[in-house]
This record gives sequence, structure tokens and C-alpha cells, in this order.
Amino acid sequence: MIATDRVRYSTTQTGVLSGLPGPFTFSSEYDTSFVQSGTSFGPLPESGYSVTAADGSVAYFYVSDAPARFGHCMPIGVGNFTDVDGNNSTLASAASQCYTLAEWDFFADDDALQQAPLAWSWLSGQSSYNVSTVEIQAGVQYAHSLGLTAIAYKNLAYDYSNNGVAYETLREHPDWCAWDSQNVSSTGSGQYYLATGNPGLIDYHCAQLSAARSFFGFDGFRDDATYVYDTVNNTSIFAQIRAAAGTLGQNTEMWQFDLPVYTAMPISNPLFTGDYYSEVAAGESIILHERFFDSLFGQPWSLIASNIAAAGRNAWRAGGNAYLIARLNSVSTIDSTIVLALMLSNQCHVYGSINTSQAEYLQFACRYARLIWGKNAQPIAVTTTAGWVNAFALDGIYYCHVVNQPTNANAVNSTLAPITPTITFTVPTAITAAWVLTADGGISKTSVPFTQVGSSVIVTASVDIWSIIVIE
Repeated sequence: MIATDRVRYSTTQTGVLSGLPGPFTFSSEYDTSFVQSGTSFGPLPESGYSVTAADGSVAYFYVSDAPARFGHCMPIGVGNFTDVDGNNSTLASAASQCYTLAEWDFFADDDALQQAPLAWSWLSGQSSYNVSTVEIQAGVQYAHSLGLTAIAYKNLAYDYSNNGVAYETLREHPDWCAWDSQNVSSTGSGQYYLATGNPGLIDYHCAQLSAARSFFGFDGFRDDATYVYDTVNNTSIFAQIRAAAGTLGQNTEMWQFDLPVYTAMPISNPLFTGDYYSEVAAGESIILHERFFDSLFGQPWSLIASNIAAAGRNAWRAGGNAYLIARLNSVSTIDSTIVLALMLSNQCHVYGSINTSQAEYLQFACRYARLIWGKNAQPIAVTTTAGWVNAFALDGIYYCHVVNQPTNANAVNSTLAPITPTITFTVPTAITAAWVLTADGGISKTSVPFTQVGSSVIVTASVDIWSIIVIE
């Protein structure tokens, strides 16, 4: 167990056990090292535990000292902020499914702390919901008790609603508004567009971020806005905002980009979105691809697979992490499971809910986190006779993700037939063992035969949905 300030690990943690009959047995889970043939898959920057109830039920909980890089994010919508029981259930479910982040959506930090009475409510600047500060604080505390990192959505571009706070602030600072040619700044739905490059506004914005973190207990923020450079001083504003927004382990700030699935995007260097993408992704920031889910299902599998690969690889190259809004719980299980396998095998992360039947895949992913999100993993080329593949070298280990391709061309009620691909690695050293790691039908690690002729290593293995072929 690697101790971090987010770890909650004790037999007094009864708050996470709702619905499980006692007494409870706590045990360590997800070993921090995995050693075979003298080579280590670890140490992993992760830890976790399981809780076994009297009836044999097991709940798994996962914590991480790098939650943005080694986990997933569960959103809590502003309209549900006052649904304490519902939110607690969602948070407990997320923790048991190995999520590391919980996000309070549409928070609108820039007017949150000016509302009165502060002890009870404020008006969400983006959505105009009247919500309880007390219940937000309680939810953040409950998330922390589960080992989750709590973050809040923000969007400086339109943080203000049609309310008295907005009127008074913008009367004092009309230059903070982004007025159009008709001297109109409203979006048409009640919010005001703000001038995100104005240095005075940025100073105020950062002060509000710091105050909101202290008051609500948030660990950081996800930024929904596109910032511009400080147009007065001609300097970057990212460092200033990141310092105010807080850090999530090694993560500094969370940013958003659109990824329409119906547009083919290359894995490219320089990155497909240019210098802005590179700057905001740096420092292990999160790149949230908001429109990934839009029109996703029904599209060609070849396009879905290539876009997921582009999202993961481009974020990794820039030093960041690709989070994809997927809503996997809202479509057929087989289609969503294939998408989940493609995301995990391409270094991506889940933003949103999964099908409960897919929880074991996330448990598998956190157990072998370095084989998915390892910071020092280097892409390598392999050949395969079947399946989508993505291969890496890491600390003397060579491994290849293999995802089964559906028999139908488009992502609609897909069907799969088991495949037995032959993977050929080219490596500079003698190999002594080969393994198949998978969550298909339960998490397992199986030794498999291999053939090595010179630098070529050949492994044949059966794959149902997703497996990792490891040689060492």
C-alpha cells in the first residue's frame, strides 16, 4: 500500500458498505508489484482494498496517488446536488468500480462565494439551479471517505447567470464581458460570455478558485473553457490558473476538447490540435473529449477504433491523459464493452457510467495499470493475424493489447466470434516467459507457449474481447 492523502484504509470505514451484510473482512488488493521470472510489472502508483461481507459478497475499492493518470471520472450533475442518498449511492458505486475521480458538474465558481446566505445555498451560474452548499460539502467529504478525488466543473467563459451578483459584477467590470457587435454578451440562455484573456478577470477568477477549494473541499477543477493568452501582457495564463485550481496528485488542471467521432483524426506529431493542445495537456492534465459519444454508436468500427487510438496517443505524447465521455451504460452491452476495451487498450479513461457487468474490466485495468497508462511505456510495432493491437515496451517487458473486432462493420448490436491471433514481437533480448492477462470471464493470468527465433518472438493466444499478451 502506497500511502497518500487520499487513501482511506481502515476497518472503521463502514460508510462505504451500504447494502452489504456485516461483519466485514478487509484485505489488501491489487498488489503494488507483480513479479514473474525475475521481472517486475511494478511498483504501481496505486493501491486498494476489498471488503468481504458475511454472505461472501466482495466490494473492491481502489485509490491512487495519481488519480488522473490511473483512473476514471464519475460526474455528479448539478440538478442532483441535493439528492444526498442518490449521490452517495453513485459515489459508492464509482469507488467500488475503481474510479478515482468524482466531478460536481456546472459548478460556476466565480459567483459561488458571493451568494447569501452562504451557509445554505447559491445559484449555479451556468445552469441557474439553486443548490445547497452544505450538501455539496457533505458530498465532497463522502467522496474523500471512499478514497475518491473530488473535483468541480468550471467554465469561465460563461460562469454568470442572470442574477444580481452577475449584474453588479459586470457593471463594475464591463471589460470582463465579451461583447458582440450589438453590445450583447448573453448566450441567449441566461449566461454571459466573459473575456477569458482579460488579466483582471483572470486574477479574480483565480481568487475565486482558491476560495472555492477551501470552502467546499474540492481537490481541483476541470476547465470547460478555452482560454486565450493574456492580451494585455502577452503572456500565457495557464500557470496562474493551474496554481489556483490545485493539483490532483501529479495532475495540475483538467481541460476539455471536442472529439467528434464522425471525423477521422490521425495519430500525428505535432498534435492534431496544435500548440494550444500541447500546452494545456502538459503536466499530466486531462483532455476531456466531450463529443466523443455523440453519434458514436452506429458509426463504423474502423472509425471508432482509429479515433480512440488518436485520442489516447496524442494526449500521451503531450504528457496528458485522454478522458472520453462514453455513457457506456446507455447502449447494448457488447457494443459498449468493445468500446471500453478499445479505450483501455489505447491509454484512454472513462468519463461517465459503465454497465455494472463491466466493473471487472476496470478492476483488471487498475490491477495492471502500468501496462495501460505507464508513463514510461514506449510504443513498439508488432504484427498480428487478427484483432486490433497496441503494443509497448516497459522496463524490460514487452506487451500487446489485443481487442477482438466485431463481425459487423458498424457499432450496432455487434456480434463477436473468439479469435486466436498470432502476435509477432521483435525484441533485442532472450525471452523466458509469456503470459495472457484478461478480464474476459473473470480476471486471470495464464502462462502460454512462445517461439523465439533470433529477435522474433511469436505468441498465439485465444481472445474473446480483450487480452494483454506479455513476454519477458
